[in-house]
Amino acid sequence: MAPILQSVAEVNSQMKKSGLSRIAPATLKLLRPSIRLLVDEQTEQPVTRLGGAPNMPSEIAWPTRRSGDPHSFLAQIDLAGLPVCEELPLPRTGSLSFFCDAEYLPDPGDPQDVKDGVKIVYCPTSLSDNSLRTPPRDLNSEYIFKSLSLKPAPDITAPAQNAWEIRSLDLSDAESYAYCELFTQVSASDGSVHRMGGYPNQVQYGELEPADDWRLLLQLDSEDKAGMMWGDRGRLYFTIREEDMKSMSFEKAWLGWQCG
Repeated sequence: MAPILQSVAEVNSQMKKSGLSRIAPATLKLLRPSIRLLVDEQTEQPVTRLGGAPNMPSEIAWPTRRSGDPHSFLAQIDLAGLPVCEELPLPRTGSLSFFCDAEYLPDPGDPQDVKDGVKIVYCPTSLSDNSLRTPPRDLNSEYIFKSLSLKPAPDITAPAQNAWEIRSLDLSDAESYAYCELFTQVSASDGSVHRMGGYPNQVQYGELEPADDWRLLLQLDSEDKAGMMWGDRGRLYFTIREEDMKSMSFEKAWLGWQCG
């Protein structure tokens, strides 16, 4: 599993140990805070978790496509339980629940398909105030995921190797390998990485954030324990503009995804 780095001093120390002393001064200026979501135990409790049944008010309709096909429930986040992260100007109370068409993932290049295939629900009440919602009977059982609690932990991230700021440092082969191991973990084969905020862990090199004012709202990895598999061990990336996050306009979030 990619290491959790909780301070700039710790990043600096790890870079020196990894043979990255030459690029450390430039890299430290680019760091972004995030929240790692660590997989814990199976539970249906009203906590931050993957899968299972959402704790969502009964008056909120289960999200569907325009065709009526129901979305899969992916994760719920207890906002009050998150550590403060300046990357994420989110409400400090309530919850976020993430849904999407997991069987036919929306095409990131088609705005209408993303709008139709993704739903993020903000609820001002706490998860414990809401009962479990049973998934619709016509939802394919293959896309009803197992429930796993997630433990939030502060983490510090750095840009992907293909970012121009890193390319401009002319890394050697040894430095490139060490940088990937420490920060980007391109492959998900040795452990899942779920996170909010910071830089995304890319499966394939390519731009995921179209502009500086976009933020990584949630990165969801493939997770064997939950029965989640995005293509060939891929990842989902929910991104949103900072101003839309502040105004709680979560319907304007974007979904990108990559797989091996």
